[in-house]
Amino acid sequence: MRDKKLRELLALRAKHGLTQTQVAAKLGMSPSTYSQKEQGYSPFTVPEVQKILKMFDVKFEDIFLPCNYGISVVDVKEIPGTQGCGFEVEIEEG
Repeated sequence: MRDKKLRELLALRAKHGLTQTQVAAKLGMSPSTYSQKEQGYSPFTVPEVQKILKMFDVKFEDIFLPCNYGISVVDVKEIPGTQGCGFEVEIEEG
């Protein structure tokens, strides 16, 4: 696995009894595309991240930031005009 932090995503998926195919369908992508993203070979878009956070009821930093980052993410928003690939993150120290 290329991105060790994304292991949390794999663990959450397993905990909820979901296959890669099921999560891919919920995100509107092919299973192979989802697999590449879950392994860290290609990035998730902001809309995909938002769906994942809602699906598993977790915070952004639980999956997408390094351990011991020292902040809490309050909100994740797409930057207009970036076709879902640019985002801004509102944080608070913690």
